[in-house]
Amino acid sequence: MSQRVAITGANGFIGCHLVHQLLGAGHDVRAIVRSEGAAECIPNGARVHVILDPSSSQCWQDALAQCDTVIHLIGLAHDAVRDKSDLLKRFRETNVELTGRVVDACIHNGVSRLIYLSSIKAVGEGASDPYTEDSRCLPENPYGKSKREAELLILQRTQGTSLEASLVRPPVVYGPGVKGNIARMMKLVRSGLPLPIRCLKARRSMVYVGNLVDALCFMVELQRPVKGIFHISDAEEALTTRETFLELGKLMGKTILEVPVPVPVVRMLGRLVGMGGEADRLTRSLTTQGAQLTDELGWRAPFSIQEGLAATVQWFVEHESNHEEA
Repeated sequence: MSQRVAITGANGFIGCHLVHQLLGAGHDVRAIVRSEGAAECIPNGARVHVILDPSSSQCWQDALAQCDTVIHLIGLAHDAVRDKSDLLKRFRETNVELTGRVVDACIHNGVSRLIYLSSIKAVGEGASDPYTEDSRCLPENPYGKSKREAELLILQRTQGTSLEASLVRPPVVYGPGVKGNIARMMKLVRSGLPLPIRCLKARRSMVYVGNLVDALCFMVELQRPVKGIFHISDAEEALTTRETFLELGKLMGKTILEVPVPVPVVRMLGRLVGMGGEADRLTRSLTTQGAQLTDELGWRAPFSIQEGLAATVQWFVEHESNHEEA
């Protein structure tokens, strides 16, 4: 059955994929963006709504009127923050305060279902065992703390209301259009430089954007309650950092010269070149398991890790070729 679905942050990496998926499934999609320039990126078929003043509660009430489901994707991530001063305040402004206005607008308009894209970083930066929906939340950095605060805000404000709230916690999301660590890894592989990856045995859960948007569409369409916290990742065992590099190299037709640099040295080198956070993420395990989506709701990931990485590499190669020609 067709739903009226509003997507905040519809012009982002995940948002563009999600708009395509929902339109293809026959839903009435309202793509909410924060500038006229961003509106140009929205696929044909979606109805675009520009939020002129994100700090205005009335603007959000107007944007979310007459919607069945709202998928809230807007969020400030680490890579988007150039000014590192007072990080927690900056993250809270977007990830918490703006989310509060979206939640209030949903309640005001009688929206049935709110799906919030949180992050596994709301739980922490990794542990010896996989994170589950029951894991204790101990976020370690301003981004993770702001995402956890947003989760708590949603749970508190929707309690006792008719708004059904779902909190989805993905790990690293990859796919065509990706930025961040995965894009940097592909650039390193393409460079042909020797890489210090032989000792990088940390396992890192990831989720292909095709799997993530399929799950979100599944949650929109499910004709039963979809409420609570949901972890999501690709179905297979998480790859180690080394395995991810080698798989990318195979897909790109590149032979990687592996250098056996101990993990503490990799972290030290990362700090020396101003990439300490990236080095830590590459050398520390962070895995997640989600029983709620698969066991309770019955969702299954349609794409394997290999299929997801292949699609990502294909996009990267084509994108870089076009960029070089331009």
